[in-house]
Amino acid sequence: MASRSPADHLPPPHSRVTPEGPAAWRSGWRWAVLGSFSYLSASNAFMCMDFSDDYGLNERLLRSGEADVALLYSLFLLSVVPVMPLAAWGVVRHHWSTVAFANALNVAGGWLRYLAVVRSSYALAVLSSLVCGGAAAVVVCSFTAVSERWFRPSHRGLATSIAVQSNYLGWALGSLIGAAEAGEAERARAVFGWQAVAISCCLPLCLFLYRDRHAADQQQPDTAGAAASNASSALRSLASNVPFWRRAV
Repeated sequence: MASRSPADHLPPPHSRVTPEGPAAWRSGWRWAVLGSFSYLSASNAFMCMDFSDDYGLNERLLRSGEADVALLYSLFLLSVVPVMPLAAWGVVRHHWSTVAFANALNVAGGWLRYLAVVRSSYALAVLSSLVCGGAAAVVVCSFTAVSERWFRPSHRGLATSIAVQSNYLGWALGSLIGAAEAGEAERARAVFGWQAVAISCCLPLCLFLYRDRHAADQQQPDTAGAAASNASSALRSLASNVPFWRRAV
């Protein structure tokens, strides 16, 4: 009987687990990308709580009623809904530009909130909630996109959890805004000013750290884009399938 070489005992090549893959999976830069996005996620959620604590103080700052102040939180959340379809499309088709635009919206929202309390302008506060809600729509649509582009499958759960939990962390820290303001208008204006400065860090972090994908992977096919295209084609095919709808009805 012919002797067998050690290689004969190995599993076939297609079943071997190899560490190789897209360059992004092996790059330390992936953590910088995740950190940049997590900062956007946390800061956006932090601002969601700006007017949700000391209603009496916020009424004086904005010269409005309690119901008007309460509406600012709702507007922040409700503005996410109409923007989300466009955000989902942009995250897949023009990922970096869409995330960069979200960072710009976040910064704009932070300064609009500061101007709102400095000028006692309820209209600016409303505008800031709408702008921040637009940024939030991109954040929500990007949680899995970042991990899918930069992390190997075994690490995507961790990466997605970090991005999502950073959002909750920002929201939780935002609940302490009332304690920092201590019911004083001047302290509240100072808090909003420092908040605007901190939020402004989103733009340099995005410009210098955030990347669509690793440079070595630029020529690789965009699986997310292909999946979106296939899903779109399937939906159009289903919508035009008249016999199916006749049977369904």
